[in-house]
Amino acid sequence: MGIEIDIRHLAPTPVGQTIHCTARVIAVEGGKVSFQIEARDAHEVVLRGLHKRAVIRLDSFRRRVNSKGG
Repeated sequence: MGIEIDIRHLAPTPVGQTIHCTARVIAVEGGKVSFQIEARDAHEVVLRGLHKRAVIRLDSFRRRVNSKGG
């Protein structure tokens, strides 16, 4: 489950050009994992950011979601 995302768009990329994305684990603290993310086109870095995710127990998460109905 994503809990936080902070992204900076640094440069445009022409339509149709390939983008290469990288995510690196930079920290694991309890049940949270932090990733450094970066996207590049053929010329430069076009995006940088940080993404934090929570490690969840799938069975309890499903019960929680299902209890909301819908």
